[in-house]
Amino acid sequence: MSDAKLIEQLVARAVADALTRAGIVNSKQGIRFLRLSTIKERTSLSTSAIYGGMAKGAFPLCFHTGERSVAWLESDIDEWMRERAARPYVPRGALARPRVSPKEKASTPGNTGGGGGGNNLLHFKDAITKSGK
Repeated sequence: MSDAKLIEQLVARAVADALTRAGIVNSKQGIRFLRLSTIKERTSLSTSAIYGGMAKGAFPLCFHTGERSVAWLESDIDEWMRERAARPYVPRGALARPRVSPKEKASTPGNTGGGGGGNNLLHFKDAITKSGK
């Protein structure tokens, strides 16, 4: 999350908090506060994932609604969910090289099956370099 976006979120949150405290705006007029249980239900994230995301700047920040309670702006959570939904899904490890079984390695052209996994030329090159020739 960029610094500008973080500042924008903080300002929006401060304004919403000030308007709510002054009684000018409440949740029925467009600003709605969501508690942790609702956030967990909507996002399917655990408590530690939510707070970890906040610490990394990857999840909207909460603010105090009382001495021992916090809440998030519904609009922040909705925006975060829209951004997540817009990203393409890439399964974990999909960009990694495919695994090759030892049997497949042995059958690849140029592999002598010497246990070097096709790196026999590199071993030969190292041996020449070490011997000084």
